[in-house]
Amino acid sequence: MMNQLRESQWEQVNQFLLTCGNVRAPRDFCVEIVRKISSLVPFDQARIYFINDNGMVYDEALFGVEKAWSRAYIDYFSRINGVKWSYSNLTSGENWRGLVNQNCWNEMSWDSVQEKEFLLGYIRPQGIRYSVGFSLHDANNMNKCCVCFDRTGQTGFTGEELSYLNVVHPHLENLHKNLYVGNVCAQNYHTQMEADEPLTPRESEIVALLCEGVTPAAMSKKLSLSLATIYKHIANIHKKLHVSNRQELLLKLIDTNKPSVGLHA
Repeated sequence: MMNQLRESQWEQVNQFLLTCGNVRAPRDFCVEIVRKISSLVPFDQARIYFINDNGMVYDEALFGVEKAWSRAYIDYFSRINGVKWSYSNLTSGENWRGLVNQNCWNEMSWDSVQEKEFLLGYIRPQGIRYSVGFSLHDANNMNKCCVCFDRTGQTGFTGEELSYLNVVHPHLENLHKNLYVGNVCAQNYHTQMEADEPLTPRESEIVALLCEGVTPAAMSKKLSLSLATIYKHIANIHKKLHVSNRQELLLKLIDTNKPSVGLHA
């Protein structure tokens, strides 16, 4: 499989992985993958769905996709026929053919799909002809991100393009898992920072999400809190830790030589 890549592509592969590896927040990391991968695997549309610990979508990043279609998919089409067209099944290989590796990258030719409602109500109106998809996991092997790339033209993804995806996927998976290992550490860094008073468990949770690059709006959905409450927690964190923005907070997190502060039970 790896031999199908041209020699000239290996430098691009290495540069792609190095560029993605420089991103330290999981959400930004996934977005960077989609932005940079198009030079070797062109696509017409792409969707990233971010998954919480309960297996639910709490955030998304769309490329060339109208938000209304994404909402229709999450709210309805992912739930018809049981869970047949859920994001987790679409990226697991169960409903895909022409696959390169059953556990990572797969290709779907939508002309082969027989289920009328999903095909006629969702796929055809967007002009989608071919798709590939994959998932990325955290350090505990929990699915945290699902990505789908679509093509609307007559030509599907070539063997060379699928080979490229198959080569980079295990590296992306490891890089992504390592980000969560780092964030587990980040959850503990706050115990070594100076603060006027201890961070509460909720504030500590929000600190960890800030380290992951999760936006306040996404936190609101993930934690089932109002956006105003999220901003209030962030303001309290900034006040306690004497910082004024996320960048200053991250700098303080990596200073592990500060005195310890406890957590409320």
